[in-house]
Amino acid sequence: MKSRPFIVASSSYLLRKGLTGLLHRIPFARLKEEYESPEELERRLEHPGGEILLLDAGMLEAVHRWIGKNPTLLEQVLLVDWAPPKSTGSESDVTFRTDAGAPVLYLSDPKEILVEKIHRFLDESVDKEEEASGHILTPRERTILRQVSLGRTNKEIADQLYLSTHTVTTHCKNISNKLGIKSVSGLTIYAIVNNIITLEEASRKAE
Repeated sequence: MKSRPFIVASSSYLLRKGLTGLLHRIPFARLKEEYESPEELERRLEHPGGEILLLDAGMLEAVHRWIGKNPTLLEQVLLVDWAPPKSTGSESDVTFRTDAGAPVLYLSDPKEILVEKIHRFLDESVDKEEEASGHILTPRERTILRQVSLGRTNKEIADQLYLSTHTVTTHCKNISNKLGIKSVSGLTIYAIVNNIITLEEASRKAE
């Protein structure tokens, strides 16, 4: 997966630094710019560059006008809030969306959940790009398939990619369903044929 640039925007200095620190824990996430006022952010959006916008609620108003002009901009927005509404009871629900239509990072969640939510957001955006290009497996799926073919366990893959074991298991199921291959040996053969691993790497695994 290629690196994805992020813009972090919040009037809170501590929140901005906390979010930038979080991004440093995520492979392929790259901080590009920070903004502390809605006015600065709105001026920046006059020249969009495909960056992912990591915003607190106070910054959302700055992007509303631009979303009206370009609805696809919403697909680049990740909101940050302190805690989920008590009525939802879903602090770790990675698919929760606000009325604005953007995914939410809740700062009351553990750091591992926040990292996984950003991972999921990146995966979903890549999935859309790959589906449009006609590719069978996404870059994340190819990465996981490579690790499976090298004999890594789901726990080892999860630790390496900063994901939960459950997320890796879900990816593995999706890979098997897409390819129609259920066995590790069959997946390994597919990985060799499609240049995901080399024959030499597969041979070393078998030793």
